Amino acid sequence: MKNLASSVKLQQQEVRVHHEYGDSASDCIRKCMAWLYSLQGLDPQDPLIPYGLTLMDNLANQAILLQIPTDATVITWLQMKKSHNMGGPSAPTHSLGMTGWF
Repeated sequence: MKNLASSVKLQQQEVRVHHEYGDSASDCIRKCMAWLYSLQGLDPQDPLIPYGLTLMDNLANQAILLQIPTDATVITWLQMKKSHNMGGPSAPTHSLGMTGWF
């Protein structure tokens, strides 16, 4: 960063930096919420939906949700997360077509 500032000063140029934290974060949350409410095979009144919304304050969970390919797999992921958070057994993610544990 120090070298960049020196270089810009020597060349008498201006640098503009633009950050999009708020908009991009809210767009991601909006996409996640829309997907949760439109899951096929899950009643809109199902307690799993509000639980899924509580997971969206974690960026990793947002990224995971947006990468899960099917509604059925999202429902399974939510059920596993809820079971794990309530003291249930951890489950390997290979059943979701992924590798590792979460």
